[in-house]
Amino acid sequence: MKEKRTLMLGYLVLENDPRVLREAEALRDAGWDVDVIGLGEEGKGRSSILSSGIRLLRTKTKKYRGDSTLRYMLSYAIFAIEAIFSVFAQCFKHRYSTVHVHTMPDLLAFCALPAKLWGCKVVLDIHDTVPEVYQDKFDCDQKHPLIRFLLFCEKISARFADQVITVNYEHADLVNKRTGLKTPPAVIFNAVDQNLFKARGIQPQPPLRNLIVHGTLGHRHGIDRLIEAMPKILEKEPETKLRIYGNGDAVPELRELITKLQLEEAVHLPGKYFPLSEMAEFVSQGDIGIIPYRSTWSTKYMLPTKLLEYLSVGLAVVTSETLPIRSMFEGRLKIWDDENPETLANLVLEQIRNPDFPPLPREMQWSLHRRELISLYSMMEPKPKTQPTQQAITNE
Repeated sequence: MKEKRTLMLGYLVLENDPRVLREAEALRDAGWDVDVIGLGEEGKGRSSILSSGIRLLRTKTKKYRGDSTLRYMLSYAIFAIEAIFSVFAQCFKHRYSTVHVHTMPDLLAFCALPAKLWGCKVVLDIHDTVPEVYQDKFDCDQKHPLIRFLLFCEKISARFADQVITVNYEHADLVNKRTGLKTPPAVIFNAVDQNLFKARGIQPQPPLRNLIVHGTLGHRHGIDRLIEAMPKILEKEPETKLRIYGNGDAVPELRELITKLQLEEAVHLPGKYFPLSEMAEFVSQGDIGIIPYRSTWSTKYMLPTKLLEYLSVGLAVVTSETLPIRSMFEGRLKIWDDENPETLANLVLEQIRNPDFPPLPREMQWSLHRRELISLYSMMEPKPKTQPTQQAITNE
């Protein structure tokens, strides 16, 4: 009989990935033993046990942070090789019932092959649609040979898994349509942990001064548009401050733009990741949360976790339009839909002077999705063989 034990893996640093950390902690709290294979980190050993009881197994591969696509692919490949050997080794030590693979890339699903041969169920948790991410990167359509290859990878990876999980309904429909799965993907939202992002008791009074952005800082996240909007915001409300917490490929470009526009006094950009608990503290000190995503192939399917975190704490919000945001929040949020920095500045100024604080919808709370995840796992657990009853033996 297999243990009630799951092995997670992904090209990630667990402490910096809210979705994976929440899922791992939820399963641990519900009685599963949880091991996680992730990326190596400077100054940290190959394995450790977190305070929650999760066992973290670090590979030698560290996260690549450059802008070379080839080196990024090479980093993925080296991690995958390390991960598959690690899965093989762990299967000799423990009797896992499931292996939970977090993308990107989709082909990491096949790192679970040794465990699948041992009879484990494989869960593929698709955080982002990889074909769309690379359409953004190379500015091409789905007829491009690379994108067609990535669509093929998505299909075979999803079909290899016993269960696919996606992050919202639009995402699930897209994956299901492209892969032709017999069982549609389950949806576990990037819901917010309200124990961490706690609601404030009293809302700040206008004018609001503290703007905040946090998370990954890449080109598609559009932070440069927000910085370009700051001169107009400061012209009307000179005491406004913008704090940008996180890291990513766009940080050098953003720093140059801040210097070019002489915004050093108004814009704070540390350019590094912080533990989730610290991020929650930073968010609680903000007044207006801003999500200035560009409209791209990949962002149109996103429901940003940071949006839910801002709503959970009780911030006013200005956000870009995506399909999930439009379907869930139309009429309830200030939505920026034309990618013009001047329009963004006007929306922010409206929130500074006359803010609204929409509540976090109940269906976006982690407590609900936690139950969904645990229910999904419970259904995949092998059922114990029942002993024949005395009555059945007599009848025979």
